[in-house]
Amino acid sequence: MKSLWKIIERDGKMGKWSLPYVTLSPDGVILLTRLTWEKSGSPAAYLVMFDDTNQRIGLKATGLGIKNAYKAYTKGKAGSRYVSCNRMLVEHGIKLKHGIRFTDIEIDQDGFITLDLRTAVINRLSVTRQHRESQKPALPDASVTQTAMPPYLRKSSAFLRARMIQGGSAAACALNSLAAIGGIAAEGL
Repeated sequence: MKSLWKIIERDGKMGKWSLPYVTLSPDGVILLTRLTWEKSGSPAAYLVMFDDTNQRIGLKATGLGIKNAYKAYTKGKAGSRYVSCNRMLVEHGIKLKHGIRFTDIEIDQDGFITLDLRTAVINRLSVTRQHRESQKPALPDASVTQTAMPPYLRKSSAFLRARMIQGGSAAACALNSLAAIGGIAAEGL
């Protein structure tokens, strides 16, 4: 059997960034890749719209001076843009546990972006980040730590912390703290 190889042409963009990509965080931040922003006309701001009947979000490219315009802020070195519109989530009762990624993104000739909430999927990056933050150990309660320590250690550790903040070696601070609680001579330090 003879092989028929075809060369796959390469454009300047990496694979996943060659398509429009938009996410929505639980805080109401809509993130657009540079490609998506450029296809919508590279606007300075967007009018944010919501279609209750079809559960769709609309972003209409506009200028900063227009009433109700949401500024498109730059994020990162790659040229992504984000729009903070938590008000839309609150007013329409949209509650997200995790960030979502829009799969059916439509951009018309006028730069109007349509984002369908019905076909959106959970953004894996958002879930991973939230999972990492939930796995961080909780800081110990200060009241529990203070009651568990004997009084002589509480005094010395407080004095030691104060001395370390003022500057000085750990050994000198430890000796000074012992001198403070027990009468050890700490001259010459």
